[in-house]
Amino acid sequence: MGICNQSTFTTIAWIGADDNYINDSEKDATALSGKVTGIGTLTITKIEFFEGSNTVGTAITSGLPAVAADGTWALAHSAMPSELADGKTYTAVVTLSDGTNSAISTSTAVTYDIINPTPITTNPWTLSDIPAGQSAFKTGDVISLTLTMSETLKLNNTTGSKVVIAGKDFVLDKTASTTAGDKKLVFKYSVQAGDSIAATDFDIDNPTSDITLNNITDVAGNAPVFTADRVVLAKTKLEYIEKTGLGNNPFEGIDVGYVSVPILADIDGDGDLDLVVVRGMAPLNTIKIQALLLALLMKQKLETIILLMALMWEIIPRQTWLILTAMVT
Repeated sequence: MGICNQSTFTTIAWIGADDNYINDSEKDATALSGKVTGIGTLTITKIEFFEGSNTVGTAITSGLPAVAADGTWALAHSAMPSELADGKTYTAVVTLSDGTNSAISTSTAVTYDIINPTPITTNPWTLSDIPAGQSAFKTGDVISLTLTMSETLKLNNTTGSKVVIAGKDFVLDKTASTTAGDKKLVFKYSVQAGDSIAATDFDIDNPTSDITLNNITDVAGNAPVFTADRVVLAKTKLEYIEKTGLGNNPFEGIDVGYVSVPILADIDGDGDLDLVVVRGMAPLNTIKIQALLLALLMKQKLETIILLMALMWEIIPRQTWLILTAMVT
């Protein structure tokens, strides 16, 4: 068989791949269509699908589409090869024949991406640091919450995208997200007067309902998906933070003097500093610490005090511990 006249060809369009991608919502409707141009009666004798630079393709030789009187043809989704797989890029090659000679036409390359982006497995969520010199976020501070996804994202009109935490809307910052990286989403909340979020409440109760993402997809058009599992952003009520200071500690009202490494504790998880433990050269006023501990006892924070006893042993006189131990037991 010879080669048809060079004017014999067909257009080839992948249905659902206007952006040269087939995504998860498009894969079950993928099809081919085109329009033949040429002299005489032309038929399609073969359609092949080539992955990447492979020279051996997956061929369809039966159940081929007929060319209509106006030159149009269509290959139904049911006739598409089942071998077309996620993450692969394909071109379609159509062979035309006039009964004596043949000609081939090649489509543009199309990539199958049918996997939805999800949060990465390890540490997908990160919180911005509390401003220096503060024990917690205060009115006017902006809290940033960054989510890292498994794939590069496209951000279009993202208005209304947010994460709800303890009834507060952390709104997507599109500019900050783009700056942070192509797989990152940055949500922000400006602390208002009277706000209070305890560490134990700082979580995403149900990501499927508490996360809203509008017009955010991967490059193929797949929308991010989340599980309903609760996301814990602050893992414990009692968190220690070590800071090294020269002279006065940055926390107001705490005068440690000299060089110190205080251990700071938020005992009740409300974001405020409850206890400072200092060892070595710069002990705190033990009367003040005793008062704090006694106040905790009044609040029935007995289990917390027991955990702190070992840390405080060098500061509080032994007789004080005997009294506290008696009160706890």
